[in-house]
Amino acid sequence: MSRASGIYVGESLDAGTARGRQRDAAATRERLLEAAEAQFAAHGLAGSRVDEIARVAGVNVQLIYRYFGDKAGLHRAAFDRTLARLARHLNGPIGGVRFSGSADPRAEFSYHIGRFMDFVWDDPTYARLGLWALAEGTDPHDREHGSGLAELQRQSEVAVASGIESGLLKAETTPDLFCTTLISLSLGQYGLITTCSVFGGRPLPLALEQRGVLRDLVVGAMLGAFGQAV
Repeated sequence: MSRASGIYVGESLDAGTARGRQRDAAATRERLLEAAEAQFAAHGLAGSRVDEIARVAGVNVQLIYRYFGDKAGLHRAAFDRTLARLARHLNGPIGGVRFSGSADPRAEFSYHIGRFMDFVWDDPTYARLGLWALAEGTDPHDREHGSGLAELQRQSEVAVASGIESGLLKAETTPDLFCTTLISLSLGQYGLITTCSVFGGRPLPLALEQRGVLRDLVVGAMLGAFGQAV
């Protein structure tokens, strides 16, 4: 009886130790990704140093290679972490982007464009990572689609299909071109405003009325390109 009890206790301790190691590994990975987001957003892929990322995360630099393979793998994972945050933002508080069934699809469209742009301004890591990718000519996904990108693609397909069903968007609108255009407009605005002292050089964040002007410009451009003629 005591021998059997000893086996059970040993197995329980082993299982607990394994779970503890898994938690530690997950926490270490998150610290690395958080530090990597900040480093890549500030310096780009080429200008970032893995030893500095490891130092900020408080871990041995070899763990970067264990968890992510190399600096490019860490960059992909950090970018996808940012995209997952965007996907969660767009999915709430009403559970996703849909225009069909709305009494005013254009107002609904404007609301969701505003939510996307709020994320750009409130979480500038996304815009900075995107602008660095454009400047360096790098593909932050490198043909590998993480869960954040996959969820955003799913949401964009649902949104465009809903816009077509509502009669707001042209039937030939594709999610890829729609999203590429929206991202280009938002990153262009962010880049110009943060580097060229638009709005009189006043510090960020932008006032609500300024955000409203930018949102309306993007809504007009998107509907001009993809909206049904009325």
